[in-house]
Amino acid sequence: MALVLVEAPAKEPVTVDDAMLHARCTTAREYALFDTVLVPAARERAELETQRQLISATYELWLDAWPEEGWIDVPRPPLRSVTSITYVDTTGTWQTLATSAYVVEAPDLSRPHAPRGRIHPAYNTDWPSLRCQPNAVKVTFVAGYGDEPSAVPHLLRLAILRDVAALYAQREDVVVGAISGEVPRSSARVYRSFKSRPRQGRAA
Repeated sequence: MALVLVEAPAKEPVTVDDAMLHARCTTAREYALFDTVLVPAARERAELETQRQLISATYELWLDAWPEEGWIDVPRPPLRSVTSITYVDTTGTWQTLATSAYVVEAPDLSRPHAPRGRIHPAYNTDWPSLRCQPNAVKVTFVAGYGDEPSAVPHLLRLAILRDVAALYAQREDVVVGAISGEVPRSSARVYRSFKSRPRQGRAA
């Protein structure tokens, strides 16, 4: 399985102005540091720790075969939509699976801790036969809480702001005479609570 980012978000989950305000930075020349390094780094850490997509982005999920569970577990929740499912048939030709041939189980976006989405074959149907080769299936989908920072859960945005402030205040990994952590404890707790994991069992 491989996950490829096709279209990155146009915005960050927190604005540079909010990040600078939270970090108590009033120096205009530091704007570029927040904009190009600190905010993106904190957001990447949040997405890595939670395995979630914050601002909407388009991905391709590549599979060597249809999953044994019978359904496709879609990473990087919350799943917003499935753009297409294409596959290599037994003759070696790429085909597009009709939307009537599968059902998308997407989470309620009003739930901050929304689980991963799933894709099932439509009732009384099976996944089509594939040619035995790597990357025989491609699922293109859109994931994320929304296009604007305001769509991202408040706890996650606050955790990112705290990370940005910590990165700004502490430029080195080690502080002499103090115990230093890479992530503020409060942020780490938030990220653990939002951690995305593969779904188990059958759909409800």
